[in-house]
Amino acid sequence: MPFLDRAVQRVPPDRFVGVLALLLGAYLLNIFGEAAPLRLGVLVLYLGALGLGLATSRPTRRLLRAGLWVTAVATAAAGTFAASQPAGRGWGALDAATAVILLVTLLAVVARVLAHERVTMQTIAGAVSAYLLIGMMFSAIYGLLAIIGPDEFFAGGEHATPELLQYFSLTTLTTLGYGDLTPGTAQGRGLAMLEALGGQVFLATLVASLVGALERDRRRRKSHPQG
Repeated sequence: MPFLDRAVQRVPPDRFVGVLALLLGAYLLNIFGEAAPLRLGVLVLYLGALGLGLATSRPTRRLLRAGLWVTAVATAAAGTFAASQPAGRGWGALDAATAVILLVTLLAVVARVLAHERVTMQTIAGAVSAYLLIGMMFSAIYGLLAIIGPDEFFAGGEHATPELLQYFSLTTLTTLGYGDLTPGTAQGRGLAMLEALGGQVFLATLVASLVGALERDRRRRKSHPQG
């Protein structure tokens, strides 16, 4: 596939500020409700973040092709299923596709950020993007559980809207734990604990990587002073 080679060669690396901007746009759209145009707009922004993340993460041709195939198949399958189902279950297919899209984006961004030898604005933007991607991915998984499960996802019967799921996911990821929303199913509680633990491990790994990059850069500057 020659166009993949050209894409890898021509697209400048490290555009994680753009990825972060797209994710923040999706975050803001989620706040305004669950209307179909808003949810489709969020998906478009996620696909944009995926494309930019893959293109600027210096992937090999094989990895780029795999990422494109996975997301294309997931999106097509979700669209086909959603079109044949009632509105509620159709959104479950969209949540499943969203989770796959965000996972592929997360892997691409983290791989590149951890490879940075110097900490720049793009490094920080990539790190923040990866952290947001974890929360958004779990939000999509919670949304899928809320639709396919026999009971309401939240204890107390609170309706699981995209805004509430995003809020719950990010407060869980940051271990803020307001306690106003709690999962009412065993699957939800297990995933919430996994997200909280994964978020802390990610932060510890990321901070160690960034500190290591800063130290290597400091040593390099000391060994090769300019002027």
